[in-house]
Amino acid sequence: MNYKDRFLNYVWPRVESFLELYSQATFTSWIGPYMWNEDGDLKRIITRFCEEEFGLLTVHNEAKVAEFYFKTFKDQVESGERQKRKTYSIDIDITDARECKTMEELRNLKHGLFIEVKGIANTMWEIDVRKKIEGFKEDCEKLKEMIKNQFCKYAIAILVDNGDQKGKNHIKDKQNYIQELEKNYLPVVPIIWQKNI
Repeated sequence: MNYKDRFLNYVWPRVESFLELYSQATFTSWIGPYMWNEDGDLKRIITRFCEEEFGLLTVHNEAKVAEFYFKTFKDQVESGERQKRKTYSIDIDITDARECKTMEELRNLKHGLFIEVKGIANTMWEIDVRKKIEGFKEDCEKLKEMIKNQFCKYAIAILVDNGDQKGKNHIKDKQNYIQELEKNYLPVVPIIWQKNI
């Protein structure tokens, strides 16, 4: 079973269960907050469940997609297809590089699964929800490019929508929105989690 299928079948159900138990609800029925911020908590939680499934040496945070790590990236820079200084960070990279014996082998390795994570926290502070949702679409676009350029085999974009202070979801029609993203960014798998309130 490939990394994407393993994530969807074995990791994501555990993440969903955790979010159902510990995520923020509303300010009138507060049962959190586990998620103080996107990087420090949400990505860490998902990484932890990934490590349980794939192993510590296979899960990497803030992996760089740059000339140094990917030979095809350097080839694209040299041919003028890509700007030299434009690099990317991937929130979670599921790749087992233990069989690589040299840096050159590593630079030619197509990574297993790239995961990007966005979270809309339910906080008392003003947050720009539209910016978060737009960032999720940008993640889908970036991941589609990663697959197209042979940097990774599979990609998943995750948006955790904790809703507003009244308990209403920010994404109103989740299924239609996911279908639109699938149509525009195939083969990227978009996932939106929302609290069942």
